[in-house]
Amino acid sequence: MVLSIESQVELSWWLRNIDGAFKSISHGRCHVKLTCDASMSGWGACLREIKASGVWNTKEKKYHINVLELLAIEFGLKSLCRKLFGSHIQVLSDSSTAVAYLNNMGGMKSHVCDALAKRIWLWCIDRKIWISAAHIPGRVNTEADLPSRRVQANIEWTLNKNLFCDIMKLWGQPDIDLFASRNNNQLNKFVSWVPDPSAFAVDAFSLNWGKYYFYAFPPFSLIGRCLCKIEEEKARGIIIVPLWTTQTWYVRVMELLIDPPVVIPVKENTLTLPHYNATHPLCNKLRLLVCHISGNRCDGERFRKGLRKSFCLHGDLPHSASMQSTFPSGLFSVAKDTVIPFSHQFQR
Repeated sequence: MVLSIESQVELSWWLRNIDGAFKSISHGRCHVKLTCDASMSGWGACLREIKASGVWNTKEKKYHINVLELLAIEFGLKSLCRKLFGSHIQVLSDSSTAVAYLNNMGGMKSHVCDALAKRIWLWCIDRKIWISAAHIPGRVNTEADLPSRRVQANIEWTLNKNLFCDIMKLWGQPDIDLFASRNNNQLNKFVSWVPDPSAFAVDAFSLNWGKYYFYAFPPFSLIGRCLCKIEEEKARGIIIVPLWTTQTWYVRVMELLIDPPVVIPVKENTLTLPHYNATHPLCNKLRLLVCHISGNRCDGERFRKGLRKSFCLHGDLPHSASMQSTFPSGLFSVAKDTVIPFSHQFQR
């Protein structure tokens, strides 16, 4: 008889662990209860008053609902229980199949469900967590059901991957993506705005940005707050903002620059929703500004020292004071009486 590679791996595990294997008679009362649910569009989980949810990616959408229910449990644990250690967690689900696979630590009918159950248990073992699953009727599983169906897919716009690679070639690879989710992160290390199973941390404003060379594509309403934090913590990184010259934060962006910014017109493939065929509502109307900035004012001053102080050449008459500080074409701006040239090298 010839054993498969998978069988050999399993037997090796048993040989290494059988001498120390034991089963506790009781794991005591559970410390916390985690409620999880899945729909065909997304997943949801609830721990006390804290909720987490998300949408499925293209690959996950093709899975059977039983697989999705187990994925919802895995994502719920990783999103809401990552800080727990040595705890007993009761998982509540309206999927009897998911409950059985968890309590039995696997199963024979579905290889995918078996692999998922194993992955969940290995994650728990690393944290000395014991999980016991219990079934609850779907009609009472409202805490996790609503988040799994009311997912906001239209907020995860991401920059074209090729454009992001071009930016990294220009200014180097950042350490962390400050505003992302597991579906639209540009870097492996990212921060989400809500609990996320793959995120390094939740809430970018809770971190010290000065410790990282960051990449940030924040919601437009948070740009001013981002710039304040960059200055406070003397952080350095790459931030993408809309080319809106009348905004109150625009002058501050110009003053924090340490390289000429790059203008990117938003076309159909510039901003995309991962796993959805959607075009950005401001397509062909919006221009983005990719900015290499630093909260250390000495860096900005050093950059501006190498730039021109005037639009005109030596010997030309100076322009009148009524001249706009930013050309309509988006070729120049002004900061601290210095002409800031814009680059258009990433247009495609």
